[in-house]
Amino acid sequence: MLLAFVAQVLVGGDGLVMPSWPLNGALNAAFICALLLLHFLKPRFSVIKALTKIPLALASMAMFFSLCIIAGIVPQGDRVGGIAALLKLSQITTSLPFAVAGVILMTCLGLTVLSRLWPFRLKNLPFLLNHLGLFLIINGMYFGAGDFRRGMIMLSHENFVNRARDEQGRSIFLPFALKLNSFSIDHFPVELTLLKTGSGELAPKRVQSRFVLPAGKLQLGDWRVSIDEFLEEAREDGEGGFVGISGLGVVSAARVSAINDTTSKQVSGWVCTRGTNTSAQSLVLNERETLLLEAPKPRQYRSELKVKLGAGEGVKDIVVEVNHPGKLGGWQLYQASYDVRAGAHSRVSGIEVVRDPWLPVVYAGIFMLMAGSLQLLRQKSLFGGVAR
Repeated sequence: MLLAFVAQVLVGGDGLVMPSWPLNGALNAAFICALLLLHFLKPRFSVIKALTKIPLALASMAMFFSLCIIAGIVPQGDRVGGIAALLKLSQITTSLPFAVAGVILMTCLGLTVLSRLWPFRLKNLPFLLNHLGLFLIINGMYFGAGDFRRGMIMLSHENFVNRARDEQGRSIFLPFALKLNSFSIDHFPVELTLLKTGSGELAPKRVQSRFVLPAGKLQLGDWRVSIDEFLEEAREDGEGGFVGISGLGVVSAARVSAINDTTSKQVSGWVCTRGTNTSAQSLVLNERETLLLEAPKPRQYRSELKVKLGAGEGVKDIVVEVNHPGKLGGWQLYQASYDVRAGAHSRVSGIEVVRDPWLPVVYAGIFMLMAGSLQLLRQKSLFGGVAR
């Protein structure tokens, strides 16, 4: 591992370039064939036998997972200075030490599985599932890295787009073209909040009002508040009030009346949320308390897209929502962004496209680990005296 870090410093560069299909598939097949060859040569060479022993297995796991911890601590992809830049710690997953550690660990796991696989014994099943599962996870992660694609694509109503951009600004050409058909947002209810004047802190009581009716009454602290009028979408009328209207730059507004239960003081006026061309408007109740209408937060936003698959295949529709990605020819489509200033009237939608064809291999490894752990617990329960 030390030699790998030294070689990394001497070679420099931006890290290893991971091969894509079909080269990565050929390399993976060659690696598995090499494992089989080493397995058959193991009785003749003590060095190969050492790869299946516990000390080297623990050392390889320690090296690999130490680098994984570094990848989790040091921001990846960022330009850092000092020793971190020299050792490429901000690009750890494409560094030479990470590749060496993974190959050594996969070699140890593969030879260990082959050693226990024949002659097969049922008591070895948890061992085989755990080790083979970990092997598949690392194998899919390493050899599938070259096929992983992630990019952003900004869609509008005008044109079909078939090219995304990754984090480095490189083009990713898609086997389909997308165009925005419509964009919509569902909001949480508007909140009327009682704030301490000057400090901006919440008063002891905070009430969320859904404003499903044009009028309603609320109790906010010592104040009885009446919602005389509520406009979900409105603009200033130029006379100190608001008028209901939809479109870009609209705000939510409410005309409220408040009576203090202790002092009988009465206050009334308009409150509104912040808009593109409108400042938030609050209602000062006294020197200590202010009523503020908070802007509704997005609960769900979705894009209805048109998809052009290719010549002669026509156009189809697909819906992409937050937490409900669309699936298209091995690609996952995630709702990522929109024009925040325009809100529900956004004319553009940001879609993240992700392709990871080796993910089933990783999932298979995870399920094997789970099955091996359950089988190990079952064996301990049956033969360890736990079960009665």
